[in-house]
Amino acid sequence: MWLCLRNLHYENQLEQIVLEDISFSYRSPGCGTPGAEAQYNQSKALSGWNFSIRKGDYVAIVGPSGCGKSTLLKLLMCLYQPDTGRRYLQLNHEQVPLDGTWQRLFAYVPQGNNLMQGTIRDMVAFADHNRRQDEPAIWQALSIACADDFVRGLDHGLDTELGERGAGFSEGQMQRLAIARAVFSRSPVLILDECSSALDEPTEAQLLHNLRAMTERTVIIITHRPAALQICDRIWRVDDKLQLT
Repeated sequence: MWLCLRNLHYENQLEQIVLEDISFSYRSPGCGTPGAEAQYNQSKALSGWNFSIRKGDYVAIVGPSGCGKSTLLKLLMCLYQPDTGRRYLQLNHEQVPLDGTWQRLFAYVPQGNNLMQGTIRDMVAFADHNRRQDEPAIWQALSIACADDFVRGLDHGLDTELGERGAGFSEGQMQRLAIARAVFSRSPVLILDECSSALDEPTEAQLLHNLRAMTERTVIIITHRPAALQICDRIWRVDDKLQLT
C-alpha cells in the first residue's frame, strides 16, 4: 500500500526531485587533546550544491574518483543527512520534503557485487517477495537487463542457486542480475553506479537501449563510458563543484 501511494504521487504529480544549496561534512572523532572523545573533526565533502532531476529524465553524473558522486547519491536517497540545505519533491501544486519515508522511490545498483545467496528467482524478487512467482515479470526484468539468455541456458533456470556473492557467475552476469533486480522492483527511480563496467560493448549497447525504452522510469547513472552518456538527457559534472555540462 505504501509503495502504491508513493508511486501514485510519482505517476500523477511529481515534476522533479530537488536538492537545493546542500552542504555535507564527514565527521570523525577528534584525538590528541583533552576531552577529544567529545570533539569532532569535520571534513567538508560538498558545499552549496544544487541538483535537480525531472521525472522521466535520464541523467549521467560524471567526475573523478573521490569527488563526491556517491555522497550526492546517498544524500538524494536520504541515507545521509545534509548539514544545510533542502531536499524536496516538486509536485504539481506543492513542495514535499524528501526524507527517509520516500527511500523506496529509489532502486540502487551500487558498484561491486552485492548479490545475496539463494536462487535467481529470489534474488530478482528481493524487493517484493509477494511477486516471486510472477515469472512473466521476472523474465521481463531479466530481458531488459540482458540476462534472460544466459539464465534460460542454466539447467534450473530461475531456480538456479547463486553461490555466496554470486560464486559461479561472471562479473558481467552478476551486474546484469543486479540490474534485473532493480528493474523488477516497483521503485520508479533507478540509480546505477558504474553498472555496465564489466559488460562487453554489444551487451552494454543493448542494455542501455533497453533501459532507455523504459519511459515510465527516471534513471540516474554514474558512468564514464561513452555509450552510457549517449542515452542521457543531461550530464552533471562533479569536480570541486556540481554543474550541468
